[in-house]
Amino acid sequence: MATTFVLRNWLATLRSLHRDAANANAVFQFASQFNCLEMAAPHVIPEGGVGIYQNDRTQGPVCSVCAGAGTIYLTLVGGGVFGNRLDWILSFIRRTLGLFAWADLGVYIVSFGSSKSEVVDFLARRNSD
Repeated sequence: MATTFVLRNWLATLRSLHRDAANANAVFQFASQFNCLEMAAPHVIPEGGVGIYQNDRTQGPVCSVCAGAGTIYLTLVGGGVFGNRLDWILSFIRRTLGLFAWADLGVYIVSFGSSKSEVVDFLARRNSD
């Protein structure tokens, strides 16, 4: 049985996309800070809790609220295995890059101003390869 992959670029509100029954089992790509979570400021970390998301209207927190159970699992389950720990972030990036390499896709990764310096250094080394 063949698997169908559909890629679409939509302009819509994230809440409406999550609520639409036509999107059942869909995967959404949205903003992330390399830890699969979104934080309002560099000093705020996922281990501090996800209660602040309800008041943040930016796309990352909106998606996190729409998928609340997954957000809580990713942030809290496993005694801190997931979340903002640097070793987990770098491992996540390595695993993701491995998938792109397996699919023979060339990838150049960028970071933003509040990325941890260790992540920025890792990406600079990776991108120079």
